Amino acid sequence: MSAAVRTRRSLGRDYRGVEPVPAVRAAARRPGLRLVQVLQTLMAGYADRPTLGMRAGEAAADPATGRVVASVTGLRDHQL
Repeated sequence: MSAAVRTRRSLGRDYRGVEPVPAVRAAARRPGLRLVQVLQTLMAGYADRPTLGMRAGEAAADPATGRVVASVTGLRDHQL
């Protein structure tokens, strides 16, 4: 397991839910599929997930430098 995966899993359920599904990846990587078939496979395989995820954040002035610093505070789901 990579460090990125371990970090994502440690951040909570919002981040664990964005991991690829091995069965969907395998289905989309079958030899001979055309691009449209790959996209259809991915869309069907991830149909239960939010269509767009935005990380919630906030901007605050750094007291030491006065520069505005952005920080990520979580993951918000937005349906289109």
